Amino acid sequence: MFFAPMFADTVSINNVEIYAIREQFYQLPRQNTYLLDSFSKSIYGNNNLSELLQNSTNIYVNNYGLGASNTISMRGTADDQTAIFWNGINIRSSTLGSTDVSLIPIQATNKISVVTNGASSIYGSGTFGGSILIANEPNWNNKISTSTRYSFGSFQQHHITQEIEVGNHKIQFQTNNAFQKAENNFTFKDVYLLSKPIRTIEHNAFQNWITQNYLYIKLAKQQQIHFGSWIQKKDKEIPASMGGSLQSDKYQKDFTAKNYVLYKKVFKKSSLYNRLSAIYDKQNYKDETQQINTSYKLSNITNSLNYRYYFEKDITIDAGLDYNFFRAKVSEYSKIQQEHRTSFFFGFKYFYKQLSLNATVRQEIYGKQYIRPLFGVNITYTSKNNVLQLNLNYADKFRLPDFNDKYWPVGGNPDLLPEKGYTIEMNISLNKISKNSKYQIIWNNASYYTRIKDNIAWIPFTGIFWQPKNIKNTQHVGFESSVQQNIRIAQKLKLNSTIQYAFNKSTILKDVTEYTIGKIMRYKPMHQLKANLSLEERYFSIGLNYSYNGKRFTDDENSKSFQLPAYHIIDCIIAYKLDFKKLQTQFIFQINNLINTAYESIISYAQPMRNYKITFQINYSK
Repeated sequence: MFFAPMFADTVSINNVEIYAIREQFYQLPRQNTYLLDSFSKSIYGNNNLSELLQNSTNIYVNNYGLGASNTISMRGTADDQTAIFWNGINIRSSTLGSTDVSLIPIQATNKISVVTNGASSIYGSGTFGGSILIANEPNWNNKISTSTRYSFGSFQQHHITQEIEVGNHKIQFQTNNAFQKAENNFTFKDVYLLSKPIRTIEHNAFQNWITQNYLYIKLAKQQQIHFGSWIQKKDKEIPASMGGSLQSDKYQKDFTAKNYVLYKKVFKKSSLYNRLSAIYDKQNYKDETQQINTSYKLSNITNSLNYRYYFEKDITIDAGLDYNFFRAKVSEYSKIQQEHRTSFFFGFKYFYKQLSLNATVRQEIYGKQYIRPLFGVNITYTSKNNVLQLNLNYADKFRLPDFNDKYWPVGGNPDLLPEKGYTIEMNISLNKISKNSKYQIIWNNASYYTRIKDNIAWIPFTGIFWQPKNIKNTQHVGFESSVQQNIRIAQKLKLNSTIQYAFNKSTILKDVTEYTIGKIMRYKPMHQLKANLSLEERYFSIGLNYSYNGKRFTDDENSKSFQLPAYHIIDCIIAYKLDFKKLQTQFIFQINNLINTAYESIISYAQPMRNYKITFQINYSK
């Protein structure tokens, strides 16, 4: 496919399952998986994860403006209730709990999975909304391939990336490097001023550079060893919000160094892997007007050991041990804070004719607090012709409080309990795919119910100070439906379309005040619609992306005076490519916000109106 989401089936192949890490091994057969092939990478390769999810999934992105921080909300949950994994490593912030998805590049990624029913028994803390798996996998058939992209566009945006992959059937090396800068001085309609004037954002420039490197080695006797490194630095000016003066003296600097080594060994009827990772994150925030200068220095060391045994009669069992060490040096904390977390895992898969059963259990050890064992059960039926699939899933879920909740100097509460809850989900999928068919269609529908207890909320305990407490209970009910069609009009002409609709109602069941009970949670649209249409021939392609986000309340009292209106966004993409034997060139012209919509994702944070981007790309492969 071209511009439409590249969701496809995850096909179970014995060799792949043997080497798969736990997070991938327990994915459902038709879990939403975004396969970034070479053509789709040419469209989205210069983007970050935020833009990809916003255009191609029903995930709601909390967007604080062009070039600014972005967090995500899945199925009406909070931004710290979705886990993001990079090659099996949870990369959520230990201080804020959430993850800035605008800092996650996708140019080195070839597979992204949106796991909506991820059980905490598999993925650990913070999976009420689900999990997002970012994977880098070697192509053992590759000899050498390179890709160079340069993009420029509105607001003095410039972005260049260089990718090189080289190797053979025993060793593969990948390096991906990028540099991006922009002034981001876009115009916007300031709806918070009486005359609603068109203004130009100020103090919004940023620079961002990234290097990601991967080394994959096949050793003797069915052994593999993988090395991965991700280093990134971003310097950002933070603009003022709408409605007042646009002058600002706020700055933010982010730096991360993520590294891991993974060892895999396959025996006659079993497999073993051990992954060791080290993450260092640094953030500095400065407000010269308010004379604020804060710094976060976070370290995280994890080790995951997993053993998998394959019985002869379609039964597989898993056992694992995870260890995490967290260290936070934050200028506001009274001292350096450290935590040790350990968990034990057990699971099994069983196949009988058209039925499959997954069952998993996890025991967390977290300080002196008792956390009961966490369970996950999944039953799947697949018809003999592989057209119909029915799935029923139950998952225990929990989230540990983050460091800011416990150790903030005024109000931090070290006695907080973990948030806990569960999700029940039912999926129906119709999959009509034939390699020789000129018409292909896939239909999916997922219905879910999530209950969360002991939500952590900050409430006032004196006139000016706030403190977090386990005070809220919430409920999340909804369904997600999608239809994907691929039509081959002629031998070299294809028409692709995808329509996705999501309904979610997230309500407060218990709160510190009675007048918020039964209210819709803030920034949770009840209706979302995404549509993608593309026409692709051998050299020329054109596509349209449409998205609709419904009304959103910005306070727990559901005041209509502060409600953000619904909005529609249309993007248009035109691409032209030429092939010269092993060399491919491509030109891409993209118009964003074609109908010039003035909108807000977060209240008072300006968003750009109509803008463009032009990309040149050269690929070589052997």
